[in-house]
Amino acid sequence: SQKVQIGTSWNTMTNLAAIPGNGTTDLLATNAGTEQMFRYIGPGYSGANKTQVGTGW
Repeated sequence: SQKVQIGTSWNTMTNLAAIPGNGTTDLLATNAGTEQMFRYIGPGYSGANKTQVGTGW
């Protein structure tokens, strides 16, 4: 399979999961330091396109 870089500075994130989005794949990821869970909208997966969806993860 092909690898595609989707960004940098993901080293603080854990529990990454791909989920179906609106015509693309989105990502769920947990910030290991704050335990906040975010949904990153694809295909860019930038911090500008993230939404906090939970805490305590």
